[in-house]
Amino acid sequence: MMTYKNSDKNRFLSVIKGKIPDRVPNFEIFIERNVTSYILGRKSKGTFELPPIDPFDYIKIVKKIGQDFIGINFYGYPYLPYNETGNSVSLSKLSKEKAATGPFIKNCKNEADIKKMYIEPDKAFDLHIDYLKPHLENYIRAVKDSPIGLFAITGMIFQAIYQFTLGFENFMLLLYDDLPFVEYLLDVSADYNRRIVEFLCDYPIDMLYIGDDVAFRNGLMIRPDLFLKLWVPRMKKVIEPAKQKGIPIIFHSDGTLYELIPTLIDMGFKCLNPIEPYGMDIYKVKEKWGNKIALMGNIDIAGVLAFGTLKDVKDDTKKHLEKLMYGGRYIAASSHSITSAIPPENFLTMIETVHNYGRYL
Repeated sequence: MMTYKNSDKNRFLSVIKGKIPDRVPNFEIFIERNVTSYILGRKSKGTFELPPIDPFDYIKIVKKIGQDFIGINFYGYPYLPYNETGNSVSLSKLSKEKAATGPFIKNCKNEADIKKMYIEPDKAFDLHIDYLKPHLENYIRAVKDSPIGLFAITGMIFQAIYQFTLGFENFMLLLYDDLPFVEYLLDVSADYNRRIVEFLCDYPIDMLYIGDDVAFRNGLMIRPDLFLKLWVPRMKKVIEPAKQKGIPIIFHSDGTLYELIPTLIDMGFKCLNPIEPYGMDIYKVKEKWGNKIALMGNIDIAGVLAFGTLKDVKDDTKKHLEKLMYGGRYIAASSHSITSAIPPENFLTMIETVHNYGRYL
């Protein structure tokens, strides 16, 4: 028997389609191991990034917290580095070395540097798919015939170039010194990510989560006219296969996104995340755009969730519900993800408050 505390992908999907469910969904993209261990009563197998968490552990976690989806991280980088012996580095080795922090950035200035320092994007793609395809198929088997949905994360076209390929300072300088080279890299990045989305769309995924950090607290990282010219047509290309299949798409970026929201709506994104409280007023976003795009996030991981009392967490979560759940299109979530700095009791208090005070029926 389904109740408002159970996981049900139709609850989440109805919200991003503008319909009213039984209650406000709760959702977290990542939950770090100290919190998953608390929920499971033991260490989980794998992590929420790489290697992927065991899907049956993931299902146990979402059932305990009433989350409607499990997801698999398909973030990929079009340029992977050669190691010291001149061989390409495997994704599994990169994950073990915490490559996501960016240690393989090279000081590339042109296409010749790229070809000398990184393996070809086609080979990087094959490594990526070969590593993750068995995990994806395990996830699909795990949720088959269950009410739990499956999403995939990818789409880092802008961030991959400044964070992993060029380095941020070099990227910014090249925007002025050699814009055609930056455009070339972004084209490669967009083509690479489109191939990932095409691959994913051949499988029964219920939702696509696009994550590409493009903003600071004070707005977009580069001037809006240039950013829109560089990013919008390429991101449209990336998400087109999912749109053609009717797969709903969420967009994630840290920072302040007021200038981008109307464009995201026009592009067909159904939900915005995480709407950080440090630069955005989620209540104003709800008032202006809440009837056109679902809102997810904003409960502060660097404030009340990390440092508040249980009462503080309950009161802040209730405030979000009271001001945001009207008319639907609201999903309760943290302002990024559940990190190791957040006491498990605080996270579970947030969840319990959503379940008790976020009911429509």
